[in-house]
Parts: sequence; C-alpha cells; structure tokens
Amino acid sequence: MPGWRPVSGVAQADPLRPAAVQGAAGVPKVTRIGVVSVGRMGLPMCANLVAAGHMVTAGDARAELERAVTQCGAQWRATLAEIAAGADILITMLPGSREVREVMGRIRHAGRHAFHGRLG
Repeated sequence: MPGWRPVSGVAQADPLRPAAVQGAAGVPKVTRIGVVSVGRMGLPMCANLVAAGHMVTAGDARAELERAVTQCGAQWRATLAEIAAGADILITMLPGSREVREVMGRIRHAGRHAFHGRLG
C-alpha cells in the first residue's frame, strides 16, 4: 500500500482491525481516514474515499452536514477528537492556514490518544 511503512522494519498486524481488512503479513488493505470539514471539497473527497473502500470518519462544525456524510457511507463524528481517534490518516479541507493551525493545535492539545497517525 503506498505510503505504508512497516514498524521497525517488520510488518505487524493491527489487533484493532478484523483479519478481513488485513493483507499478507498484517499489512492493512483498508485505511482508516478521518476527514475534518465536509463542505464543497471535503464531502466529495469523503465519498470518493468511501467508494475506494476506506473506513472514513468525518465531521464538520456544521451539524446539518451529518446526513450527507452518512449518506455517502462515512461515519459522522461531532468532535475533532472523535474524528481523529483511530485514524491512520487525517485530512483537513479547511478554508485557510489559520483554520488548519487551529484544528491541528486542538488535536495536539487533546493528547496522543486523539490521533494515532503523524502530524507533520
């Protein structure tokens, strides 16, 4: 899988994933993706990720977007911590760098349990 890096040079199975979504040597076949902000660009991206077979959790400050998120097959979460929890990849579709810094700061502040991937 592009972008996947083995832990300590050895592919390891993820005990939180069912065996059905793990490939040879435990390499994930499905990526858990969190999407923050599902507006004009975020919702179509969310739908495409679901269509590609990924497990997507998404949310937005606008609660009225919950129905659109669930209709495309993603799971809705109301908070940043819930969106980030368990995600391998976190995607933000925010209007500008100020909003990105704010969201990343809030996720970092929530602690290491909020996001198991890497924040650059």
